[in-house]
Amino acid sequence: MRRISRLPATRTGSERTGAALRARAVRRLEETAAELWSFVPVTFPDGTSFPARRAFDEAVALGRAVIYASPPRAADLMRFCLKALAGLASVGDPHTYTVQAGIDAMAARTLLRQSGMAAWEQTLTRVLLLTVEYHRKAGHLPVAHRLPEGGSGPAPQRPAS
Repeated sequence: MRRISRLPATRTGSERTGAALRARAVRRLEETAAELWSFVPVTFPDGTSFPARRAFDEAVALGRAVIYASPPRAADLMRFCLKALAGLASVGDPHTYTVQAGIDAMAARTLLRQSGMAAWEQTLTRVLLLTVEYHRKAGHLPVAHRLPEGGSGPAPQRPAS
């Protein structure tokens, strides 16, 4: 009988559970991203190409990195990643151009630096600037707060020049 000198490494129960949870979280992130991507416009309002794919994919990659790194306040970082993706998906709605998005971005950048993930700051900047550029080209003005669900009211627009 042959002696086995070394058994293959096995994961403990908590490691298996953690890996399964992370895999499920990544799957949910990717499903959500795929759904949101279907709403991202392909052109700016002026008809020129809206180059959102790279920024969108980078925001998804940031979400994956947060899931696998599990930094402090990971839930807050994931929430911002999803907000950034949703922001790109909803640029056609002038009510989504909020001052709060910029405030959230600054907070997320601070969290990334504190978590040792400062290299991802540029990703957030690219997504935010692309979102702002779309709203600017559409003539939208930033609003202080989103209207409540089902709310109505005129969309803020730049005065005609």
